[in-house]
Amino acid sequence: MEFSNAGNVVDQKEKMMQFIETCGPTIPVRMANYLRVDSIIVSAMLSELLSEKRLVLSHMRVGNSPIYFMKGQEFKLENFSQYLSSKEREAFEMLKDNSVLDDEKMLPAIRVALRAIKDFAFSFNCNGKTYWRYLKVNEDKAVELINSGLTVLKQISEQISVQKPAFLIQRGIETNYQGEVAVKHEGIEVEKKQAEFVSPFDAGAKDKEKSEFIQELEIKPIIKVIRKARAKPKSNFEIKINKFIEESKLEISENLKNKKKEIIGVIRFNGREHLFIAKDKKIINESDINSLLKSGKKMKLPILLVSEGEPNKKAIEGIDYFKSLISYRKLA
Repeated sequence: MEFSNAGNVVDQKEKMMQFIETCGPTIPVRMANYLRVDSIIVSAMLSELLSEKRLVLSHMRVGNSPIYFMKGQEFKLENFSQYLSSKEREAFEMLKDNSVLDDEKMLPAIRVALRAIKDFAFSFNCNGKTYWRYLKVNEDKAVELINSGLTVLKQISEQISVQKPAFLIQRGIETNYQGEVAVKHEGIEVEKKQAEFVSPFDAGAKDKEKSEFIQELEIKPIIKVIRKARAKPKSNFEIKINKFIEESKLEISENLKNKKKEIIGVIRFNGREHLFIAKDKKIINESDINSLLKSGKKMKLPILLVSEGEPNKKAIEGIDYFKSLISYRKLA
């Protein structure tokens, strides 16, 4: 493709800026598909926008492609975290969950990974030690968390709240931990209660027996088991959608609506968030596409439409015309 066929360069660059402003960080190949322009030309124009300081370049890459974004869109780089290496992804998730990490307490591999994920991890000194804060946590807040000990408490809480098999609940969950114990299992919630000593001896037991027992004393938490109401069986449509999500390895960020004929949520697809809409319809028509586009515009997200139904001619034209904003997948 010759450069002259790419249209007016200034107009194309403005379209690029509008696309990134609406859809967030992007890579050259996606921009080329959106503009229907050769990727070499797109890369050249993105480089110009970069030199004009209208765009910023990320530290991480998708394959060999850099990620371009506007200032203020740094948080949206989370949508590309799946492209991190396995160890970098582990460090990313750990830092995201804890907000702040103590560098010297990390395993060597995690310490290396934290230094590699420069888009998300920022080092700073506090009380003579090196810490890492997450992208969404400013340094003042990070120092406040360290000084208040909240990060330590959170880590301890997560260790204690690790899921336990059901047989532990049935046995009374014997433990040497003195304090609050929270145990969760599928379908069961266990209310937090202060652990207390339990002795098999009554008031008339011999002192020697009591003494021997106390030496081997274990602490048992008092627990209250609350069984949740049995969940309603899923429809065939829901089962198919769940199978599609699992096989497509989509990550659900938020469930918005779950009706008999329609399921709506926010998922991560192709490296960024999409409005996920599944419809139990035999035919997808033009009015469906228009309605979807309005929903996507309202939430400022591109759309992934999934259905067993076939789009009619007008719907196909709409999907093709707005292919940068809507994607269609047919259920098997």
